[in-house]
Amino acid sequence: MAAALAGLAKAGNGSRSSIVLPLAVALGVGMFFVAYRRFEMFVAAIIVLRASLDAAKLSGGGGARSALDPASLLGLLFLFAAGVWL
Repeated sequence: MAAALAGLAKAGNGSRSSIVLPLAVALGVGMFFVAYRRFEMFVAAIIVLRASLDAAKLSGGGGARSALDPASLLGLLFLFAAGVWL
């Protein structure tokens, strides 16, 4: 479903955020279930995904971070999952 939404946004000349965000939300939901079942695997996946998500920055140039960046959303998911795990 997320791929379909991203495809529709791409076909309609949507912004980069409207293309990436449905995929990031689907990834976040999947990672939530991994965190619930096996937290160690979740932490390992976060370490791997964090580096590759920096390439999908939605903000413009410079070093500005946005709350809509997939890497930022992944960090928030990690903080939430760690709080629940504790």
